[in-house]
Amino acid sequence: MSNILFIFVFGKVKLKRMKKNAGNKSKRIILYCRLLVFIFLSGLAKPVEAQISQGGIPISFGKNYKSSVKVPVEVMPELDVQLLLEEDTNTESQPGYPFRFSKNFLVNYTLFNSGVWEELENGGKLWRIGLVSPGASSIHIIFNEYRLPPGAKVFIYNSDKTQIIGAFTGKNNKPWGSLAVAPLSDEKIVVEYYEPKDAGFNGQLSIGQVGHGYKDIFGIEDDRYGLSQTCNKDINCPEGDDWQVEKHAICRITFSNLAGNSFLCTGSLINNTRNDGTPYFLSAFHCLTTYYEAQTAIFYFNYESPTCNGPDGDTSQTISGSIQRSKVPYLDFSLVEMSDTIPPSYEPYFAGWDISLDPPTSVTGIHHPVGDVKKISYSNYPPVTGNFDHQYWDFDDSTHWFVGEWSLGIMEGGSSGSPLFNQNHHIVGDLSGGHFGNCTSSDAYYAKLSHSWADYSGESEQLKYWLDPDTSNITSLNGYSSTGLFARSPLSPGQSINLYPNPVKETFTIEIKNPGFRPEKIEIYNILGKKVFEKKLTVIGTHIKVHPGRLPSGIYVVRVHDHHIVVSKKCVFHH
Repeated sequence: MSNILFIFVFGKVKLKRMKKNAGNKSKRIILYCRLLVFIFLSGLAKPVEAQISQGGIPISFGKNYKSSVKVPVEVMPELDVQLLLEEDTNTESQPGYPFRFSKNFLVNYTLFNSGVWEELENGGKLWRIGLVSPGASSIHIIFNEYRLPPGAKVFIYNSDKTQIIGAFTGKNNKPWGSLAVAPLSDEKIVVEYYEPKDAGFNGQLSIGQVGHGYKDIFGIEDDRYGLSQTCNKDINCPEGDDWQVEKHAICRITFSNLAGNSFLCTGSLINNTRNDGTPYFLSAFHCLTTYYEAQTAIFYFNYESPTCNGPDGDTSQTISGSIQRSKVPYLDFSLVEMSDTIPPSYEPYFAGWDISLDPPTSVTGIHHPVGDVKKISYSNYPPVTGNFDHQYWDFDDSTHWFVGEWSLGIMEGGSSGSPLFNQNHHIVGDLSGGHFGNCTSSDAYYAKLSHSWADYSGESEQLKYWLDPDTSNITSLNGYSSTGLFARSPLSPGQSINLYPNPVKETFTIEIKNPGFRPEKIEIYNILGKKVFEKKLTVIGTHIKVHPGRLPSGIYVVRVHDHHIVVSKKCVFHH
C-alpha cells in the first residue's frame, strides 16, 4: 500500500497516494462544486416541506395560546464578511475547492442549558429558543442530538412567521441520533419543541451547528435554477423522452461536514437483486466521504422543470439522512442507504445496472449541473477505459470510463456522483470528474461499476455485498419500481401521452399518442403528495378533457393509469 497524504480544504479531507514516479500528470477538475442550496417557499405561515416533515403549525401559533414568557435569544458572533469573501476569491479560482456560502458556528444549545420552558393548560410543556446571526441572509441548523418521544413535535420558523419547517416528530428519529434541517432565509429564527403530558420519555434535543449564510443565494425560487450551460437540456425536453422512467432515480444531494461547510452533488437510487425497494443510493466517494456527511445528506427527488425550457422545479420532495454502507476512495464510489422509506408520491425508481467489462455502444448522463434542475447529456460514441489523474486524488489504474466527446450537453460542477447509463438504460459508472471547458470542449471520467462491484473484498468496500445479497452472480439487472413505472416498456411510457395546455388554468387535455395505451383512471397529486383529483374513465378517445376545477397555483403530478403501466406528467396550475 502506498503512503497516504491527507490534505484539508475547508475541513474536507482529500486523499492522495504518493507514487515514486508521479511525472507530469494532467490536473483535472473534480466536478463536485458542492454548493449548499435550498428552496424557500414564501407566504404567510406557509410550510417549507423537507425531510418528510409531518405538517401542522407550531403550538405558539394557536388562537387559544396565550403567554407572557419572553423567548431568550442567542446571538452569534459577528463575522468579517469581507475577509471571507477575499478568502473565497482566492480558493474558488483553484480546481478542487468547493463553493462556500456559509460560516457555521459550533454551539451546544440543549433543552437544559438554554431556551425557556413553560407549562401548558393541557399538561404538556413548550420549549423555545431564538437564534440570531446578525447580517445573515439565511440560517440553518443541525441537531447533533435528536430523539423525540411519541406526540412530541419540533418546528422552526423565521422572525415574521412567514416560513415554517416541521413538524418533526419521533418519526424523524435516526439511528445515529442527529438530524439536519433546511435553512430559512432570515437572520433570526425560533426553534420550538412541544412535549405532551404523557410522553413515554423525556426528549433529547441539542443544536450543534448554526450556519450563517453570508452570501445571498436564497430566494423564492431555487438559486441554482438556470445556471448550467445551455447545451444541457432539461430532462422533460424531447431529448429526454426515452428516459422518463430512469429520471426518477436521480437526486440532487446536499450535505455538511464536521467543519461546518456544506456542499452539493448528484447520485442515483440503484436496484438490488431482491427487487425489494431498499433505498440504496450511489454517488461518488469524493461527495459522500464520511459517515457524518451521509448522515447530514438531504436527498432532493424530482427537482426538474415541469416542461422543456420551462419554469423552475419543486424541491419539496426530500429525505434527510442516510447510512454509509460501502465506499472506496481509490475507485471513487460511495453507497449509502436512505434513512426513511421513500413515499410513493415521490415515484422512486431503482435503476438497473451492468457490471460487464464490455464498453457500452453509447452512454447517457442524467444530472444536476451546478445544482440546476435535472438535465440530460449523452454521447453516441462508446467510452474507453481511462486513468483519471487528479491533483489531490489518485485512483486505481484503468478503473474509469472516459467519455471524450459529448453529442449533447456536458458535465459540470454539481454533476459529480451522477450515473452513467449504457444503451440498455443500465448504470455502468458514477461521475468522478474531468475537464470542464464549455459546450464545445468537455470530457468526463466515470468510476466503473465493474470495479466498484468487488475489486476490494470487505463488505464495506464493495457494491456486490449490498446489491447482490443472495450471491446470484448475475452481471446485469433491470430497474425496479414500486409505483407502476416500467423501464423499456414496449408502450414507450414517455411518448404515450401528451398534456396541454401547460401551464393550466382550470381544464387540460390528455392526448393519447400510442394506440396501445388505454387509460382507465386519472389522478392528480399536489407537491406534498396529496391526491386532489381522481377520475375513472369509461369511454376512451384520443383526446380526453380533464376538469379538475380551479386548483391552487403550483406544480402538480398527473398520473394516468392503464391496465399495465402508469404514466406521469408534471403540470403547472397558474391563475
